[in-house]
Amino acid sequence: MPKYPIHKDFLIERIINPPMGRIFFRSGNLFLNSLPKWAGLRDGVTITPEVIPDSADSQGPSGWTIHPLAAGAAGAAERCILFIHGGGFVMKGGPYHYRLARDYATGTGCDVFYVDYRLAQDTPYGVPLSDCLNAYEMLCGRYSNVSVVGDSAGGFLALKVAMEARRRPDCLCLIYPVVDCSMRTASMAEFTDTPVWNSACNRKMWLYYLQGHEEQSILDADLSGFPPTLVQTAEFDCLRDEGILLHERLSAQGVSTILDQTSGTVHGFDVIRRSRITRDAISRRIAFLSSFNLE
Repeated sequence: MPKYPIHKDFLIERIINPPMGRIFFRSGNLFLNSLPKWAGLRDGVTITPEVIPDSADSQGPSGWTIHPLAAGAAGAAERCILFIHGGGFVMKGGPYHYRLARDYATGTGCDVFYVDYRLAQDTPYGVPLSDCLNAYEMLCGRYSNVSVVGDSAGGFLALKVAMEARRRPDCLCLIYPVVDCSMRTASMAEFTDTPVWNSACNRKMWLYYLQGHEEQSILDADLSGFPPTLVQTAEFDCLRDEGILLHERLSAQGVSTILDQTSGTVHGFDVIRRSRITRDAISRRIAFLSSFNLE
């Protein structure tokens, strides 16, 4: 592997290069399902399990509402953030996703709904998106202000929710998002062996998600009328340039958008909580979300 100048805080992630195979998904998801949900994360919040109605079939997915007890701000009960976790459409969210969801709740004073959408390799084409859309529509029936956060594959699902929902989100916060099913960017060609995620993993991910179907790249879509959007990228990530191009396309179509490029980072860098880079990046997300969740 080339010696990418990854920041020392993230050197441990050099050893992570997941095989994109069904045996890995099965064993990994069994392990994630065996972990206690929300362990050590209940101080200052209530966490309520829910089942999402009107799903793609009778076996609807679950989710959790994280409510910050110290919110206190006027109108807090009217605001919610839908959190869509990453994992290449094929992996359950991990403990660090739960912690991020709690961070967004306590940091903004808003409720956060964590959707445990069903995975691409276990369901027909379109079910992961359908689950996220149904979760979003459910929240729109409860709250006057709903924003959407998504990381990696969750960023793609967040974008598609914004494109297909009857009501636009109040803002979008996209963390090293998956954007371009055509995989045509320079960073996709360059980063074939970066740790955590690379173009080889990305190519397999699209095969699992699309299941032989074709989709238009979001980079070629009409994004006019999109809500204010934060796009945060990682430097040594094959997805970096499609995030940058998404920002440029949104801006060209008159959308208020912020590009936040982190340096020395790899995909999934925010799993390393002790890093100042991670803490600052999460703080910027919370500041952005808070600015569009005031009343």
